[in-house]
Amino acid sequence: MKKVIYNKIDKHAVTEMPRAVFEGRIFVITTERDADRAVEYLLTQPILGIDTETRPAFRKGKQYKVALLQVATYDTCFLFRLNNTGNVPIYIRKAETSCGCTQVTYPHHSVARGRNFVVNVTYDAKEMGHFEKYVALYPNASQKPHFLFIKGIVVAPELADKKEQKPHKYTAQERKNMAIAQAPPSTLWLPTNKKKTKVKYTVVIKNAGGKMLELSSLGVPEEGVEARLSDKLVVPGKTEKLKVVIDRSVLGQSDDERVIRLTTNDRVTPVLKISIK
Repeated sequence: MKKVIYNKIDKHAVTEMPRAVFEGRIFVITTERDADRAVEYLLTQPILGIDTETRPAFRKGKQYKVALLQVATYDTCFLFRLNNTGNVPIYIRKAETSCGCTQVTYPHHSVARGRNFVVNVTYDAKEMGHFEKYVALYPNASQKPHFLFIKGIVVAPELADKKEQKPHKYTAQERKNMAIAQAPPSTLWLPTNKKKTKVKYTVVIKNAGGKMLELSSLGVPEEGVEARLSDKLVVPGKTEKLKVVIDRSVLGQSDDERVIRLTTNDRVTPVLKISIK
């Protein structure tokens, strides 16, 4: 069957099209962490639909930045909010951090519709390994806070390279003398068909280093999630499969993020995290 894909459709053709209702999942993306996971998922899809929303301009030559980006598969839609598109100016009433090691600065003036602003978050790293912190911003337009999440890795001085950006680029000597846990950033998206109670996933973990990789402990978030490894030792250059089974009939109905944590002897990535959404 031949398929025709149009890169442009005129207004007359649009009016002739039958009306349809999108019955899939819709996710509003407001944090960088969720954006990374959404992009990871979208890159696995064979075809995407993309649309943008922009504040209308009534003066010739006047243009505004894109306020909302919509990217959808056949059953999942992601809405990336980029600007203040409300009818009134917004301002941050207060901000709270998850710990004393995290500081936040933000503008104390109002932000007009269609404009954006910058929030700076600083983390005082004192311990080795992964860290995940959050900042809660309370706007005047809502009683509920908007959360900003920051995460990173504190590495040993011999691994730090100020000239390089994350992710860390290993030298040949580092690869030879370290165990390196290599896995794609993983988010396990639950299918929209809720009649399918048990869902199975496979996450491939590779040892990209020259030393034996040890997968020492495996933590699952709650009942209804099973994760297992056939071997906890991965020789250099080889892979190990993490088998995950999710029973939706047992899994809670909460929309909170669930995370599977796999502890390794990788000094740069001591904990691999796989999210369930």
